[in-house]
This record gives sequence, C-alpha cells and structure tokens, in this order.
Amino acid sequence: MDPVSALGAAASVVQFIDFTETLFSGTYQIYKSATGQTKFNFDLTTITTSLNTLNKDLRSSLHLPTLDGKPLSKIEEEIDTICGSCSKVADQLLLALETLKAQKEHNFWDSFRKALQTVWYKKEVEALVKQLETFRMQISLHINVALRYNTRPPLNILAD
Repeated sequence: MDPVSALGAAASVVQFIDFTETLFSGTYQIYKSATGQTKFNFDLTTITTSLNTLNKDLRSSLHLPTLDGKPLSKIEEEIDTICGSCSKVADQLLLALETLKAQKEHNFWDSFRKALQTVWYKKEVEALVKQLETFRMQISLHINVALRYNTRPPLNILAD
C-alpha cells in the first residue's frame, strides 16, 4: 500500500472513531438527561431563549411612545430590523433544538436516534448559531452607536 493510500485509510479510521465517540457520548447524555437533550443543546436552548427574550424586550422598548412624540431615528429603525431578523433565526434554532430533543419517557433507542440526528444536523445548527452571533454583534454595535449619538453634547457648546 502506498503512503498516500495508507494516510487516507488512517484518516477514515480516525474520522469513524470520532463519529462513533460523538454518537455514543450524545446517546448517553440524552439517555441520562432529565431534559432529553445533550448538555450542549440544553445550554444552547437556554442561551437562545434568553437572547430571544431580550431581543423582544428591546423591540418593544423601541416602539414605546416617546415623551416628545418623535418617530424612531434611522439607527433605531435599523436596530428594529436587525432584531426582527434575529428573532426569526432564534425561532428557527429553538425549533431545530426541539426536534433534537427526546420525549419525556425516552428509552435507549430513542436517545440513540436523537443523538444520530444531532450529529447529522450539527452543521445546520452551527450555521444558525453563527447567524445569531452575527446579529447579536450587530445589535450591540448599533446600540453603542445610538448611545454615542444620544450622549454627544450639541455642537454649539463646543464652539465656545
């Protein structure tokens, strides 16, 4: 066997061992879990739910009437738009995580099936997580810019 073929075979074996370890570890976590999820999925559900709640609260606060009756500024409209997109992605992720969750009375085979689905859909979940992270950073950036504009003194004070 030539060295390149041997390296390819070794890489395949390592990849299979990694897949198997991930699958059985996930099965065990789901089977022993009270929530029917792996620890990673449980933590991700908690974080996404929290982000979604904060996001909805932020959107609600943007639409509260102001004391002077002014409409939303351009930056506030952008925050609202980003928050809307963030909510949609968060809802998609929560739905995906719910489908990867075993039923209340889960047995070993149900846990195995859900662990297998978790491995299969890992890239899709990671893509949604990455999108949420991007939205979170954009919301933070826009809020910082909005705060900068709201706390900047008027220009005529600086002219003196």
